Amino acid sequence: LESEDTMPLPTLHPGERTCLERGHARGLTIHSGSWHLEYGRGAVATTLPFAMVDTLLVSLEFESVRRSTVEFTKLVRRRRK
Repeated sequence: LESEDTMPLPTLHPGERTCLERGHARGLTIHSGSWHLEYGRGAVATTLPFAMVDTLLVSLEFESVRRSTVEFTKLVRRRRK
């Protein structure tokens, strides 16, 4: 992934959206009381290890990783039944 974008992203208001070109990445700050929808292609299970490593090594949010792992495991088990 590459990103030469150094300018800050504009503030988005309800109903507005942004899109990145393929192969580019940007950081995102989600403030309390807000939410975002992220679209990706491919099997979600294959992206989980990358997300967990990033969360562990960059932000050190161990509780977030634990909660995500528990939730993912519940969903996988429910799907198998």
